[in-house]
Amino acid sequence: MSTRLELAGKLSSHVALDLYLCIRNGKFLVGSRLASENSLMLKYNVGRNTAREAISILRSAGVVESRRGSGTRVIAQIGILQGTEFDFPLTGKNQMLLDLYDYRRGLEIEIVAKSAFRRTENDLNKLRQNLGDLECRVMNGKETAECSASFHQLLVESAHSDIAIGMFLNIKLLLFQLMSKLEKMKGAPEETLIAHRNILSAVEAGDIELAKKEMFKDMENARDNLIWSLSNDPSMANIRI
Repeated sequence: MSTRLELAGKLSSHVALDLYLCIRNGKFLVGSRLASENSLMLKYNVGRNTAREAISILRSAGVVESRRGSGTRVIAQIGILQGTEFDFPLTGKNQMLLDLYDYRRGLEIEIVAKSAFRRTENDLNKLRQNLGDLECRVMNGKETAECSASFHQLLVESAHSDIAIGMFLNIKLLLFQLMSKLEKMKGAPEETLIAHRNILSAVEAGDIELAKKEMFKDMENARDNLIWSLSNDPSMANIRI
């Protein structure tokens, strides 16, 4: 995967890009601490303000977070900050997006199985509220991508698995972009509403096998929609991450 930096030569952006590549390549794992400001100053031969600005760029891109007294930690391998000097584009290869959806299918099937087993009443209430919001949006022709993405994140949270949450957050931003672009091409997806109803019903019943079956159907439909969108709009493959 190639990564490009669109900038006017700012040193802090070059430092941020190099750090981002280190995160993408696994030198800094999700959950680990990023190098300290002093270490960055020595490594890149830059001043403190440059080091701080580089960290700020990564923080805005959503790959790190900083807390007073505990330094800066990596929270995601994929970052996004569109319309600014620091931008991460996908290579434009359709197969990469299809591979992502294959990965997503396996991940979300395991997530929904755990959700059906571990969910609490509070989790179910949040999912029901989300479904109600989705129904209103579909009926009124409003955008649904953010609501749909939130449904899947709520499922992850209801699985009560830190590992699952970390893995999902790594692909959430890209999935949201794909959902948004697809919706603009095809309109409000009523099929998504039906799929979410069926998934929630299985989770409410605590039926693990049915929940996995319904999620598999939803993921297959999502992949079919991706294939359709790639065929009808080649720019889908240029989604930025």
